[in-house]
Amino acid sequence: MRISTLLSLSAALALAGCSSNASLPAGGAGNGLASRNVKATSTYVYVADRSQEKLLVYPAFQQNPSPTRTVAGFTEIGGISTDSSGNVYVANGSAGTVIEYAPGATSVVRTLSQGLNHPVNVGTDSSGNVYVADQNSTNSAIVEFPPGSSVTPTRSITTPYGHSSPPRGIVVDSAGDIFITISGIGDFWPPASVTGYCLAIVGAYEYPAGGSAWTSIFPSRNEQAWGIALDNSGKLYASDFCLNRIDVYAPPSYSYLNGVSGLSESNPVYLTISPSNIMAVPDPGGPYVTVSDLNGVLPEVTISTGLVGPSGAALGIAP
Repeated sequence: MRISTLLSLSAALALAGCSSNASLPAGGAGNGLASRNVKATSTYVYVADRSQEKLLVYPAFQQNPSPTRTVAGFTEIGGISTDSSGNVYVANGSAGTVIEYAPGATSVVRTLSQGLNHPVNVGTDSSGNVYVADQNSTNSAIVEFPPGSSVTPTRSITTPYGHSSPPRGIVVDSAGDIFITISGIGDFWPPASVTGYCLAIVGAYEYPAGGSAWTSIFPSRNEQAWGIALDNSGKLYASDFCLNRIDVYAPPSYSYLNGVSGLSESNPVYLTISPSNIMAVPDPGGPYVTVSDLNGVLPEVTISTGLVGPSGAALGIAP
């Protein structure tokens, strides 16, 4: 449920039993992994806006704030992610790159392009490895890069269905298992612009650490699973653009558990959950991003100022 008036951050923290200087975990978007304690006032919401080809940076847990920083010049911007140090990674589709920025998107750290054709989304793990969901002209793949300054990929894992149905959402758990969603049709925007899109083949898959093949998970319930994320208990959340819902699946078999209700989004796309169980979901039809506390402590907020067609969201550490 959308809340028009939000308690101040200090009041919200008081509800959580914290002072305004208390530390809360902030973390990777699109990964739900590495936990790092930072002050709640130092947490940012990053939003990729595909319609504007921009990355916008907002303060977290404020009702509809204005962006504090905007980075332009992308070509088919897609999913975004952060790591435990607060660096933010942006999939820059038609440019064939993933750009890593310092916290707050203040400067470019490195640009990844080797082995990439059309990056759709990006995730990180607790060790800082970067995983790119790449749509290739022959076989789409998850391309992994090491942390640090290297721009050379360490491996490439071909995904199911090849070029016609590229990987869409991606998340990696603490054991190194990779989870992806598969789109029924190639990269396009907005999703509703393609006739028959909601009837296309779709699924979600797991690639175990040290494994050699993908395993299908919850293939029948989702009509068009777009984003995928993990909460801090290991449950998987899948956003379904066509059915306008977020479904929750319980480990280890990832059987359907329940749905997240009472949220504002009507057409959820990529979603992210921080290690402290804060979920951010962009809705290009809003257009807005919903930020919700899955612990039920902090009130839900929405961000719409400056947005036209949000495609991705991430939670990270401010500079």
